[in-house]
Amino acid sequence: MSAKTRYLVFIAMITMSLFGCSKTNKQDPAKIIHVVTLNPTDIQQRVGLSGGMISFTGAVTAINAYGVCWSKIPNPTIADNKTVDTLNPDHYNSLLTGLTANTTYYVKAYATIDAGTVYGNEFSFNSLKLALPSVSFTDVNTITQTTAQADYAISSDGGADIISRGICWSKDPNPTISGSKTNVVSSGTGGFSDALNNLTENTIYYARSYATNSVGTAYGNELSFVTSISGISLNLITRIGSVIPNVDSTVVIGILLPVSELSSVLSYGVCWSTLPNPSIAGNHSFSTDIAEYKINPPPGQRRGSGSPTTTDLVFHSAVTSLQTGTTYYCRVFVTTAAGTGYGQTNSFVAQ
Repeated sequence: MSAKTRYLVFIAMITMSLFGCSKTNKQDPAKIIHVVTLNPTDIQQRVGLSGGMISFTGAVTAINAYGVCWSKIPNPTIADNKTVDTLNPDHYNSLLTGLTANTTYYVKAYATIDAGTVYGNEFSFNSLKLALPSVSFTDVNTITQTTAQADYAISSDGGADIISRGICWSKDPNPTISGSKTNVVSSGTGGFSDALNNLTENTIYYARSYATNSVGTAYGNELSFVTSISGISLNLITRIGSVIPNVDSTVVIGILLPVSELSSVLSYGVCWSTLPNPSIAGNHSFSTDIAEYKINPPPGQRRGSGSPTTTDLVFHSAVTSLQTGTTYYCRVFVTTAAGTGYGQTNSFVAQ
């Protein structure tokens, strides 16, 4: 054998030896850890939940990264969209973000160790179609002769950005955005408050919240309210007294400010209903008792008298014929020659 041949054989043996050692030392990561993918849940238009469970089938070793990966085509890998989670790897939840509405996705849990990356079983799911926003109307308050404040909430954008939102109102039920409205150009969800202007005094209005996205316009529940009457500058505060179990009435305390305007009052009392913003057109009772208290006393508690310019005028009225377990709305009223004005609406549950 020539020297050149012996040299080539020697190089081949060294190469085979090194390759054999490398192959022997390379561990299969699937023999060290086992990964299970959690079934996707709470799928929306833009987000969803999945997760995984990781257990060791071989020697315990460090986990470098774990989470879920997903794609619009089967067999996703960590080269696609993925989460990197940090909570308990034994059982973890992962938030999938940036989804496109009405699209099929494939998801797998994964875990990466020094030996490589192991994937769990694969699930597929469909993101929801785009939908109308979800909006609710919560309250109308600070009502004057020509203005009011309306509170509302948008809990979901339906998977598409909110284009506009606000309150629409009318003198007739079921107002729409084709009539009077506030128009706020803003995206996002949460609680909001809009001012209603250019109202007519002593008028019943119907109002609804709304939110518009690319799908269309959604409306919240309807509330009604009555604007105040010019000439009534009394400050009416509705306070509910004790709600006593098995008694079909409760005391409502009305506070009038200031004393100097008492001479203009023709009658006063409380009105109530199972719907918000009751009026004297429904259930109501009159009151005749009245007393002077220092400003802002606790309900039903006398705190001494004072001069007419520094005291409240407080009266009591009973709400009667209540049904146990029913929610009632009540507010005090005062009638003068100019008309009837109301306090804010409070609610209670009959016991």
